Amino acid sequence: MEKTKKVSRKGAKQAKVRISSQLDYLISSNDKLIIDSDTHISNSNLLSQSMAKKVKQDFLYFHGKPADMDELVFSMDLSKIDMSLSCLSWQNPSVTQYFGEDEQHNFESLFAANKYIYDSSIKYMERIIPAGWTDPAALGKDLAIEMVDICVDHFGFGIIKINPAQNRFMINSEQVVEIVTHIIKKKAVPAFQFGADTKYTSVSGLRFLAEKFENSKLLAIHMGGGGASYIDAEDVYQDSLFLGKNHSNIMFVESAKHDTHIRNDLLYFSNKGTSIIENLAWASDFPYGLQVWNFGGLKSLIHELEASLLRNELNTNRIMGGNMKNLLMETYQNLLS
Repeated sequence: MEKTKKVSRKGAKQAKVRISSQLDYLISSNDKLIIDSDTHISNSNLLSQSMAKKVKQDFLYFHGKPADMDELVFSMDLSKIDMSLSCLSWQNPSVTQYFGEDEQHNFESLFAANKYIYDSSIKYMERIIPAGWTDPAALGKDLAIEMVDICVDHFGFGIIKINPAQNRFMINSEQVVEIVTHIIKKKAVPAFQFGADTKYTSVSGLRFLAEKFENSKLLAIHMGGGGASYIDAEDVYQDSLFLGKNHSNIMFVESAKHDTHIRNDLLYFSNKGTSIIENLAWASDFPYGLQVWNFGGLKSLIHELEASLLRNELNTNRIMGGNMKNLLMETYQNLLS
């Protein structure tokens, strides 16, 4: 623990400088800034022996295969993407090692993963927007809250993610509510894995949080997507549309989702006016998804809808980066105030 606090204090000296520098870049960037709002990167030096061996032996993709900061930037260059939100870029839950009920050991492991995100954002200030990760199931509530403090105060992260599906706890559980309350108190934005692949991230659970924290923005990553089958995901996909219509404090990130339903989302949200379409952002879920495929496909889809249906209100630039850029600028300004 002492080592962790010492390292985090060192990072605290640069946190506000990092926020200010990235805020200045966002403000000065043009309206066509492209932001991938869901990517995961990992320190290749911290892989478990089994994972390192598998990566070395298998050059093909497998689920959970890690990628580091340099691989992400290479992918962005290939795809012509300006900035990646590293988790927004966050850590990769398939890579970070937990050690059963050893909450302190789990804390140190997740701290190292979050610090790698911070270090990546220092190296690539104009490419990687860092976001944090906390986990009440692996860390316990108190250490999960401490992780929030480190991420916000010492690393300068404006967004903190919780993934209830990873360690099987309900998105609207009492411990999640306490942690979300703390994140908002720190002037950061809570983000959630919101998929149809487990019972832990239900529509009713997200609705509960949206109503409880009605004056605060919440990020819902995947908009009901994730690893569910077409049939299992259908109800969550449809219910997410009405959830977004009725709760304007939820911002959805379209990643790991069937393209036919992404088209539905664009059509539905564009019909409901500008204030609703401003709550959509795109993402690849890198390295689980290819940036070049997701960026190219969604950009073409938006152009097709604009041309064939005269839906100019979709505004490609807004969905491909503008909406997330606006949220980040507001969040960074709040953190500095």
